[in-house]
Amino acid sequence: MQSARTAVRRLCRPLSHQSHRTFHRQTGLFITRAAEGLETKRSVEIFVGDAHESYVVVEKEVGNELREAASMANAETVPLTYHRGSRQLAFGDSQLPRLVISQDLAVPPASKGEKSAATLWAAFPSDLITLDGTTDHDFAKLSHDSVRKLRPVVKQLKNR
Repeated sequence: MQSARTAVRRLCRPLSHQSHRTFHRQTGLFITRAAEGLETKRSVEIFVGDAHESYVVVEKEVGNELREAASMANAETVPLTYHRGSRQLAFGDSQLPRLVISQDLAVPPASKGEKSAATLWAAFPSDLITLDGTTDHDFAKLSHDSVRKLRPVVKQLKNR
């Protein structure tokens, strides 16, 4: 139990100076391939954090298409790649589908080069993308694990 408490304290330390997390509404560009093989672009609403944070909240539909591209349609987590120069999130080096955002994400110090590993989390009401190796990623992992553990309990309570 001590290790979990220590982990939570370590995660909360960077946020201890603030009483809330800011979500900035922005428009992202989601680029996919239509059935005819043509590239299609559409604006999607996203939420991002402050400049020192590294997460993007996306609509379920965007997350579903990214999961399908990774052939992981039922997965709750999917590895993605964040391309820093172009501010694009995609599955690996695949070109489509991809999400282009208008704000840089804070990359972890250990991340070198033009790309950073990211994770798509699908266990929440909206899908969440975090950069690996950041406190945002650690927080999402703890939250995801809690949701998975509590899901059966919530189901039992609903059935009462």
